[in-house]
Amino acid sequence: MIVTSYYNLWESLAKMVSSPTLSRRRTADIKTLEQSETIPLRKKLSRDEKCKAIRFNPAPKEKLMFMAAVTISIIFTLFHFSSPDANFGDGVIGLVSLDTCELPITCDKTIVSSQKVSRHKIPVKSCEGIFSSEETSYILCLEYNHEVHVVVVLDKENEFQRTMDSASEYRRALKIFKSFGIIGGPSTFQINYKTALAGIGFHMENDVGVDFRKQDGNKGNKLWEYAVLKMFNRYTTELHHAYFLTEKMKTDAGGMVLSSNTAFALNSADAHLFQASKNTVSEFTNVVKARDLPTLAVGIGLLMDFQELDKKSLKVAELTDFQTKFLLEVEDRGSEDDTPNIGVYGKISKKVCENSGIKSCVAMGCPSLTLSREPSLGKLLQDKWNKALKSMKQGDKLKVVLVLPEVHGQGYIGLKSVPYIGIAKMYTNICLEHDCSFVIQDKGTDKQYFLDYDFASAAVNEDQFVVFDEDIDEWLDYMSDKDFVISTRIRGGMAGISTGVPTIMIPTDYRIQEATEEMKLPKIPIKQVIENEYSSLLSLALDTKVDFESFEKNRREKISIYKKMMNKIGFQMDPSLESILDAPTGFEFALTNTETKKSLYTGGLYLYSAIVLFATVKIIRIILN
Repeated sequence: MIVTSYYNLWESLAKMVSSPTLSRRRTADIKTLEQSETIPLRKKLSRDEKCKAIRFNPAPKEKLMFMAAVTISIIFTLFHFSSPDANFGDGVIGLVSLDTCELPITCDKTIVSSQKVSRHKIPVKSCEGIFSSEETSYILCLEYNHEVHVVVVLDKENEFQRTMDSASEYRRALKIFKSFGIIGGPSTFQINYKTALAGIGFHMENDVGVDFRKQDGNKGNKLWEYAVLKMFNRYTTELHHAYFLTEKMKTDAGGMVLSSNTAFALNSADAHLFQASKNTVSEFTNVVKARDLPTLAVGIGLLMDFQELDKKSLKVAELTDFQTKFLLEVEDRGSEDDTPNIGVYGKISKKVCENSGIKSCVAMGCPSLTLSREPSLGKLLQDKWNKALKSMKQGDKLKVVLVLPEVHGQGYIGLKSVPYIGIAKMYTNICLEHDCSFVIQDKGTDKQYFLDYDFASAAVNEDQFVVFDEDIDEWLDYMSDKDFVISTRIRGGMAGISTGVPTIMIPTDYRIQEATEEMKLPKIPIKQVIENEYSSLLSLALDTKVDFESFEKNRREKISIYKKMMNKIGFQMDPSLESILDAPTGFEFALTNTETKKSLYTGGLYLYSAIVLFATVKIIRIILN
């Protein structure tokens, strides 16, 4: 708007200065000088003489008009670059950054600006010590540049006075934000309202404080459940357990999200696991029908060992009747267009969906792919991978985290199976050359099974096993200062990837394999590990194919799909996760190969040649004149 106004102003000035009267006067002045007897015949005027001839010398009326236009432009400039009035009744409007808040704050209304805001002069304060829990129920928020702030009123000393009334005061706040350039016209912002989300299948406290997943011994499940809940905008979303919705919650709830990593157990050799899957899926089906809300299902994958079905059989495999019934109920509660509302681990699971008549499945990998908020995660992983390789070639010791495989009774990864023994021997060799630790995902079996082997217990102490019972952030903090991760489980590997640690995945079943491929993670087949009997981490890393640029591109595509899926059922994505979509990847100007270097060299050579040619022409023209 400012730029347009300036453009119109100076366009008017240009028209005035280039009016026919002035143009004729300039032309007459030049002809008079050229025909003057004091100038030799046919001698052209120099540039300085022409400048003197056309010097602006308007009539008094035109001079007044010019002076008035200049005065108006100065006033216009001062008006736009002075601080707008932020007074708000009993104080001054201010913002409190929610990034600094530890309290569970949910915004009643959120003004979301789609403009890129470079800076403004509204005071932004830290949340520390400002709010009490009673003041965080119904508040007005402002989101710009993918950051959320509480709108507050400050006193004359810029100290917190009160939160703003989201019902009666937000329209006045809009006018102030517009004057500061944070928002513009109606198309530059939207109002998001607080929405209740019903969840099922997650590790979370319900309204009466019952934790439904404390009895689950697998710590990895809590990691991806944590990732799913972090995808939603926590400032506009209230999460409630779908089992315990009050009548008011049922009315207020805008939709439901559910997940189960055991939903796709297909005639598994593990009868206990298959029955558990049937019980879970049947229960979920009843909840989906009873709540009858727009529904999103994520984190569902084919739970099957390698030896149970070959790839040819998988292409024609179908879901069981109870699984098909469940997904049809979810599909019926998706969006009216073609936006999918069932996120599955990979292309195998998607194919099984299609074979069963389910059209709303989309291959997404594990939801833990969205856990990191690092904008250029792929570039960070590439740099650390190269650094780790260099250190290993120099003989340096690395801090390595190892994740043991899940044992499936008499399945492919049985306790005394060849694959398990091969992994155990490789891990033992790595511990002999590096500073290693084991992250336990299953407290009941991981450490016990591994140390049952004499070669393992001779090289590894019990102190090298760590477990994180409840705190996912503690697990991620532990991983963040490590140099390398090798994992046979999805979530153990994603804990490394999410914290920017180079990670090698070794898939041990179809679910892990399809998720690893869909997320484009560095991986090496279990058969190759067994056949090569790797004795060092360096040799394993050199045999692993990596493409972190493709990983980053795919990661952003998946985040974009999740955003679309969430929006279609009426929910917003977490602003910090959404901001990744607009951030540079880090690979834009990376010299990744000889061809790129050659292209840049050629382009630079052309630019240099153009500059030299331009300078030569200028010099020749000066000499000739």
